[in-house]
Amino acid sequence: MNVDAVDAQASVLMNRGIRLMEQAEKAAIEEAVRCFDEARELREQLPFSDHPALCYGLAACWLNRGEALSRLEQYS
Repeated sequence: MNVDAVDAQASVLMNRGIRLMEQAEKAAIEEAVRCFDEARELREQLPFSDHPALCYGLAACWLNRGEALSRLEQYS
């Protein structure tokens, strides 16, 4: 596994999710949640014991997902 490539792919998804949340529309925020979930799935495969700094990226996935879910509450 190329750790840098997987982490970079997850970063692309994270950035896309963040841009989607700026739209403040339900469908965009739902798509942002999907982006954060996909990024999390990628990052969960990374070897944290060999690269502890990768933990930050995984935590960011969860935090951004939580923020997106919180924003979705206004549409309920």
